[in-house]
Amino acid sequence: MRENFNPETIVLPEHLQERLFFTPKEFGNLIGVHQNTIYRWGQLGYLKLKRYSPRALMVPKSEVERYMRGEMMEDENSV
Repeated sequence: MRENFNPETIVLPEHLQERLFFTPKEFGNLIGVHQNTIYRWGQLGYLKLKRYSPRALMVPKSEVERYMRGEMMEDENSV
């Protein structure tokens, strides 16, 4: 995780608030990390990714919200 980064400052843009799932690229762009980081966090158990199809993983909105509340950072320290 980036130092001095406060996830509570992230606000979902209005056009994304109704979405139930986000691509790793969309979530990465939202929080300022590369999509490969999102995949790695999924592999390490920091994020729960959902398989949308045989070739696609998606980030559920619940995981985006958990990150925005800062709960993912707490989980990262325990993994």
